[in-house]
Amino acid sequence: MNKSKRFITLLGVAGILFVSLLSFAFAGGVRAGSVERNGVTFFWPDSYASCTPGPDQISLTGLPADSTANLRVSRVFPDETRVTYLQESQMADSSGMASFALVYPPTSEWDAGPSGTLSITFAPEIVVVLDGAPFVSIGGTKWTVTCEPEPEPTDTPEPTPSKTPEPGQTKTPMPTDTPEPTPTNTPTNTPPPPAGGQGCTPGYWKQPHHFDSWVGYSPTDDFETVFGVDASFNPHTLLDGVKRNGGGENAMARHAVAALLNASSGGVNFSYAVEDVINLVQAAYATGDFEATKNLFEAQNDTYCPLN
Repeated sequence: MNKSKRFITLLGVAGILFVSLLSFAFAGGVRAGSVERNGVTFFWPDSYASCTPGPDQISLTGLPADSTANLRVSRVFPDETRVTYLQESQMADSSGMASFALVYPPTSEWDAGPSGTLSITFAPEIVVVLDGAPFVSIGGTKWTVTCEPEPEPTDTPEPTPSKTPEPGQTKTPMPTDTPEPTPTNTPTNTPPPPAGGQGCTPGYWKQPHHFDSWVGYSPTDDFETVFGVDASFNPHTLLDGVKRNGGGENAMARHAVAALLNASSGGVNFSYAVEDVINLVQAAYATGDFEATKNLFEAQNDTYCPLN
C-alpha cells in the first residue's frame, strides 16, 4: 500500500515539472526554440507575427544549485549591427530554474520593411556562473517579430434616394453614378530572415579537441596563403591567427579564421560563404580598416554553435 502511494506521489511531481517546463517553453502562446548544454536547457521565442508582442519569456531549466544565470539580449538591426537591449542576472531557484521577461519597445521604434511592414529582431545569450567560474555558455538563434500594416478603411457610398412622380407626370430617372470599385490591397509576404544564425567562436576553433571539426583547412595552413594577404604577425598559421589576443589586426585575424571555419563547415549554418570571408579579409588589409570587418565576423561568430 505504501509503495502505491509513493508511486502516485512521484507521478504527481513529474506532472508538475512537465507542466512547468511547458509554461516556460510556450509563454505567451509563442512556440519556443531551445538548446541543452551540460544539463542546462535554454528556452527562447521563435519568430512569429504580432503587432502587440510579449512580454515574452526567456527561461532556463536544469541549473545547478547556487548558480547564477547572466542573460544578455541584443537587438539585431537590418545591417546586422547588434546593441544590447536587456542585461539581467538571476540566481537559480530551488527547482533549478530561472526566467526573464522581455518587454518589447513600441512599434514606432521597430525597423521599417517593404509595404509598411514593421519588424524587430533579437538574439539572446546566457552565461551560467557556478562558484565564481563559468559553468556553461549558451547562445540562442535570432528571432524576429513582424507586424503587417492594417488596410485603410474604404467609404461605402450611400444609396441614391428615388423620388415618386406625382400623378400625370412622367419622370425620367436621373442617371446615378456607378461607384468605382474599391481597390484592394495586394497582400505582401514578409521576406524570410537572412540565412545564418549559427556560428562558433574563435575560442571554440582554437581548442585541440575541436580540431576534428575543421573542414577543408588545417591548423598548420598558412594564414597569408589562405587569405592572400601580407600579415604583420609571425608565425602566421591559421591556428596562430585564431589564437591571437588584442585588438586591431589581431582581433580581425582571430575572427576571420573562425568565420572561415564556420563557412567551410557543413554543420554550421553561417551567414557568409568561404569566398565572402576571404574577400572581406583582403578588403580589410587593403583599406587598413580591421575594426569594421572584425565586427561583421564577430556578430556572426558569437551567435549559436551547433557543433559539439
